Amino acid sequence: MTQWFFRLTARPFGLCLGLLPLLCCLPVWGQNAVVSGRVVDSSGAAVPAAALELRNSATNVTLKTATNTEGLFVFPPVIPGIYDISAAAPGFSTAHLNGMALEIAQSRAVDLTLAPSALAETVTFNDVAPLLITDRADRGTVVENQFLVSIPLPTRNPLLLVTLTAGVTPGNVLVAGDNSLSQNQTNEFRINGGRMQTSEVLIDGASNTTTYNNQVAAVPQVDAIQEFKVYTNPYD
Repeated sequence: MTQWFFRLTARPFGLCLGLLPLLCCLPVWGQNAVVSGRVVDSSGAAVPAAALELRNSATNVTLKTATNTEGLFVFPPVIPGIYDISAAAPGFSTAHLNGMALEIAQSRAVDLTLAPSALAETVTFNDVAPLLITDRADRGTVVENQFLVSIPLPTRNPLLLVTLTAGVTPGNVLVAGDNSLSQNQTNEFRINGGRMQTSEVLIDGASNTTTYNNQVAAVPQVDAIQEFKVYTNPYD
């Protein structure tokens, strides 16, 4: 049985919403992103004990870690957003990677190169979105806040935008994703040919569906949503 899910993160309340089959569950922290990588010098050799910082550009919350003997590092899971990462070590210039966008449940590998320097020096790079994801098998589409707030929705229900994802069609073209007549019709989607009412909605990784027609228990308003992600193939 194929599995899918869709997830939303809310801006003021930290909500996260997702669609998943009835028999599949997701941990509460499943919407968070993970940043890992390696720090090397200009010759490609590992730089052990390098100090790294990961800063959220919106909240200024900063996480710190250090590389191991092989130059590898990993940060704890963080909420989606825009981040700056820096690496520093004695005898090397500080390297920065600014504007790194982390999406829901993304696993991002970052390699930083430190150049030898006898003087205080900073090297800054600008992040570029990867063209091809090779470290994960799951597939999905993220709809960002700028698009959410620019599209007029009569019922202010973000579920109406689920069908914008390739492979998702409304099972009932009249009410799929809509809650103006009956909320038990909000889960009338077919994802990659799947059956209707076989997906689960999650908020912050917790189930938000009921046992009656697997309907959505609570529909967050568009203004509360930072972004949402529709997974058409969740196998990782």
